[in-house]
Amino acid sequence: MVGIVWKETDTLCGCIELGRNNEEQKYNRAELGYWIGRDFWGRGIATEAGLAMLSFGFDDLKLHKITSCYYNFNVGSERVQKKLGFKIEGVLRDQIEREGHYFALIKTGLLVSEFHGIASK
Repeated sequence: MVGIVWKETDTLCGCIELGRNNEEQKYNRAELGYWIGRDFWGRGIATEAGLAMLSFGFDDLKLHKITSCYYNFNVGSERVQKKLGFKIEGVLRDQIEREGHYFALIKTGLLVSEFHGIASK
């Protein structure tokens, strides 16, 4: 896990990571996870940090695929993943309950070939 610092104030504003369990290592994949503090939402921080982490994963670690996910109520995270080029690969319906309502978990993925197509534009 790596801290994300807001450049203008040198303030820690979130964190990001590429997680890998044994199966992910075996098949040359990782999972992107991130969190941005509410005061920093809407500034493009997750997208910028995500792009840097994807570049590290694909170019330095030589990964074939990076996965991620978001809950269907999290439109900010959905936007970030779409900007980064992630494709929806599955939906886990009614995965969590919050305040009496159930929400789906959207599973996403990005292949190295897709990333290099986006990064070269």
